[in-house]
Amino acid sequence: MNRNWKDEYTAFRLKLLRYICGCIVLSALLVLTLYLFFWRQRMGNWIVWGLETLFGMGSLEAYYFYAEHFRGQKPLFFGAAVLLVSGVLLWRVFCGITRYFNEIDQGIDSLLADDGAKICLSPEMLPFERKLNAAKQTLEQRKAETAQAEQKKDELVQLLDELSPLFSRRGNTTALQMEETLVVHADADKLARVFSNLLKNAAAYSYPGTPVVITAERGEGVVRLLFCNQGPAIPADTLSALFDKFYRLDKARISDTGGTGLGLAIAKEIVLLHGGKIWAGSRGESIVFTVELPIEENIQQK
Repeated sequence: MNRNWKDEYTAFRLKLLRYICGCIVLSALLVLTLYLFFWRQRMGNWIVWGLETLFGMGSLEAYYFYAEHFRGQKPLFFGAAVLLVSGVLLWRVFCGITRYFNEIDQGIDSLLADDGAKICLSPEMLPFERKLNAAKQTLEQRKAETAQAEQKKDELVQLLDELSPLFSRRGNTTALQMEETLVVHADADKLARVFSNLLKNAAAYSYPGTPVVITAERGEGVVRLLFCNQGPAIPADTLSALFDKFYRLDKARISDTGGTGLGLAIAKEIVLLHGGKIWAGSRGESIVFTVELPIEENIQQK
């Protein structure tokens, strides 16, 4: 791929070089033609004819005027003609090059316009066109991901609002700490069920009047969500068993309100289907349920 792009840039440079060399050759040919066929052979006759026609001079008078004022100045007039021709052709080169800059400038304007239209440049500027369109797609994707992340955050906030009666009964509060740009490619409905089960679990087993803190942070290739609450300590030997189906123990925590012992097991199954991990930790009376989800992962539908 890189080699192809390099070849395309080479083609653009060669086209630009051919254009400049063509203008130089054309300039040389025009000057040579001007000298051989006009100035050297006929220019004197034309000047004499012009003096006779425009100023009403006689033939002899016009010839002497030409001999006195023009014949000795041939190099000067020829040099002026060369400069004029060269200037015109250089202006054409300048206009040709600035045309490319104008196209790139219009492409940048289209990039910033965020209108969804594809950027189109001249065929020889294909590598520039590809880069501008790639940059535009990246910006559009990032904008969509940011909007999606904001939407998911709103959904989590909405879920907290829906579960607020469970927390308010015992005076518990909730706090959400999340980076704005976190994005997880996942089944939103299934993840909502995971979060709901974990939040219900925290609501059921938190000390009255204590906060429940939900934190989302970026890890190495993953997004990590932590559900932290203050409640009875969980023995280390029972932590992993919390996610077993129908696991019930006096000191164990179960997440569903019906008391079937399936809430955490279902949450674990959904997280695993997304290629993630879930585990529980207990440091004294500080309880943390952690969910790790890959930033990009194919979703297995269940």
